[in-house]
Amino acid sequence: MPVGTREGIDALVKGLDSLRVGIIVFDAADQLVYCNDHFRFIFRGLEDLDQLSGITFEDLLRQLLENGEFAGALAINDPEEWLRDSLAHHRSRDWAPRIERLADGRWMEVKCRPMDDGGAIVHWNDVTSLMHTQLRFEAAIESTADGFAVWDQADRLVLHNRVFARIHRATSDRLKPGTTFRTFMTETAQSGIFDDGEHPEEWVTRRMEKHSLPVGQSTLRHRDGRWFLMRDRHTREGGRVTVFTDITELKERERQLIERGRTLQYTVHELEMNSAKLEDQASNLVDVAEKLDSAKSAAERANESKTSFLRNMSHELRTPLNSIIGFSEVLEQELFGKLGNERYLDYASMINTSGGHLLSLINQILDLSKIEAGRYELVRHPFDIREIIEDCGELLRPQAKAGQITIDVEMPEDDCELDADDTAIRQCVLNLMSNAVKFTREGGSVSVRLEDKGDMALLIVSDTGIGIAPNDLRRVMIPFEQVDSTFAAGKQGTGLGLPIVKSLVELHGGSIELASTLGKGTTVTVWLPKEASEPKISQQNGTPGYGLIASPSH
Repeated sequence: MPVGTREGIDALVKGLDSLRVGIIVFDAADQLVYCNDHFRFIFRGLEDLDQLSGITFEDLLRQLLENGEFAGALAINDPEEWLRDSLAHHRSRDWAPRIERLADGRWMEVKCRPMDDGGAIVHWNDVTSLMHTQLRFEAAIESTADGFAVWDQADRLVLHNRVFARIHRATSDRLKPGTTFRTFMTETAQSGIFDDGEHPEEWVTRRMEKHSLPVGQSTLRHRDGRWFLMRDRHTREGGRVTVFTDITELKERERQLIERGRTLQYTVHELEMNSAKLEDQASNLVDVAEKLDSAKSAAERANESKTSFLRNMSHELRTPLNSIIGFSEVLEQELFGKLGNERYLDYASMINTSGGHLLSLINQILDLSKIEAGRYELVRHPFDIREIIEDCGELLRPQAKAGQITIDVEMPEDDCELDADDTAIRQCVLNLMSNAVKFTREGGSVSVRLEDKGDMALLIVSDTGIGIAPNDLRRVMIPFEQVDSTFAAGKQGTGLGLPIVKSLVELHGGSIELASTLGKGTTVTVWLPKEASEPKISQQNGTPGYGLIASPSH
């Protein structure tokens, strides 16, 4: 049927709604005119989009940002800068993808394509599995001693390792994904990193010729005196891989052979043998890249069922719970009039409290399930842990004040920077401090001390609360285990707070120690590496391996 007819338009809308890609359409004034069902599924916390018809792209992004939908480092640390970048990408109508990380752990590839009437259609495609594969691939190339960079079919930068950046002495701005090979080589020539005496334009021309060959290589001298063998190889997908290998030692050996008067024939023979080895290394690196790419599909199939279960469980349980909590708040606040009997208010309050507790339990179960299944991905970046401690202290002060509990925080004056997942560390600090406040009697105190121990950060959270019996120290680190106590009986909890803290700390390569005296208080000591390190393997069944220390000295 013709697309212009009503039936044709309905068929087109049904077709777009059936896609597993989020689609939103804006008119020439950049106002929302359509979004499909999958976009509604991606952002389920957004208001009814039918009522948002006519909202501008900027206002839509602001609402999503205020709802906490984005978890990228820039979106969290500098929301306004992130908003400016997003709007610039949208308004440029550049079809090049933009990757966004959502708060629930998913990764979205966002593309904006212009339409003939001046409007735009924006695609939101879930690339979570692909990003996980890419992160594993990036970890693999970081382990090699060679400089390594991958370019796509349009000769734009896809990824590189740190060795490649150090060789070219390039900042992150110069090596942004999407930078063309020619642009990067032009900037490299102008910087004079490689000392060969050529004019920059001639050097770029020669470099582009080598790069375009199916198998191209050159020997370059760095201005710091090192020599590099640079090789370009085509991939099966039509992109290119660039490999820089340090051959300074070979060059030095060549010079020594010439100085000793060795024959030219022997020198050439040895260089040819070493060249063959270098060719094998380059081929192996290309094979690794292709094998990792082909393994992506297998990894996606292996994880699909587990990922689907967690997502469905989250959706099916959280949605009705949010309704229960919301409606109970309406009843508790009597927004639509008096209920008639005060006991109904008590019931509504109990429903709201129980619903919130159950929602917290579900969230913690999902977090613990991801950790135990090895699906909890740490997103590391440098940050000052002092800011997290200050935020958590401010968040808990009203609760502490209500119980006449003092919170004392002691931190170093200088920055204490960690290369870690700030969201996970924030969850650990908040769990420890809230536990301390929760189990401290009225008039007690909670102290938080941070110390910079060189390559480690030491966090100590102490309270003057009810304490834990020596026999119960290991139990509190086992999921769902709760210690019997007269004071604790009135405190609601899930028994998951400390196990989650322990798991997240050990994912960062750190450790946790617990010391307590019954009736006097508890001290939790956490050691966190300031630089990224290998996670420790812990046992989740309460058997030895937790590294807990019971001490009566608290």
